[in-house]
Amino acid sequence: MNKRHYLGALDIGSQYTTFLLGEVEHNRLNLVGHARIPSKGIIKAQIEDAKAVTQTLGDLFETLS
Repeated sequence: MNKRHYLGALDIGSQYTTFLLGEVEHNRLNLVGHARIPSKGIIKAQIEDAKAVTQTLGDLFETLS
């Protein structure tokens, strides 16, 4: 049984929060999913509202499913 290997990248920025999901297969990374939404709770690269950041992450991953 072959295991699938995934690699994810999350960028939480002041303007946008972005997530990329790739599957590693035969030493190659194939993009299998991505999402980008406006950030909330981040001002000048600082977390100003942790609840808003948490909500942003929830919204982001909801768009992937």
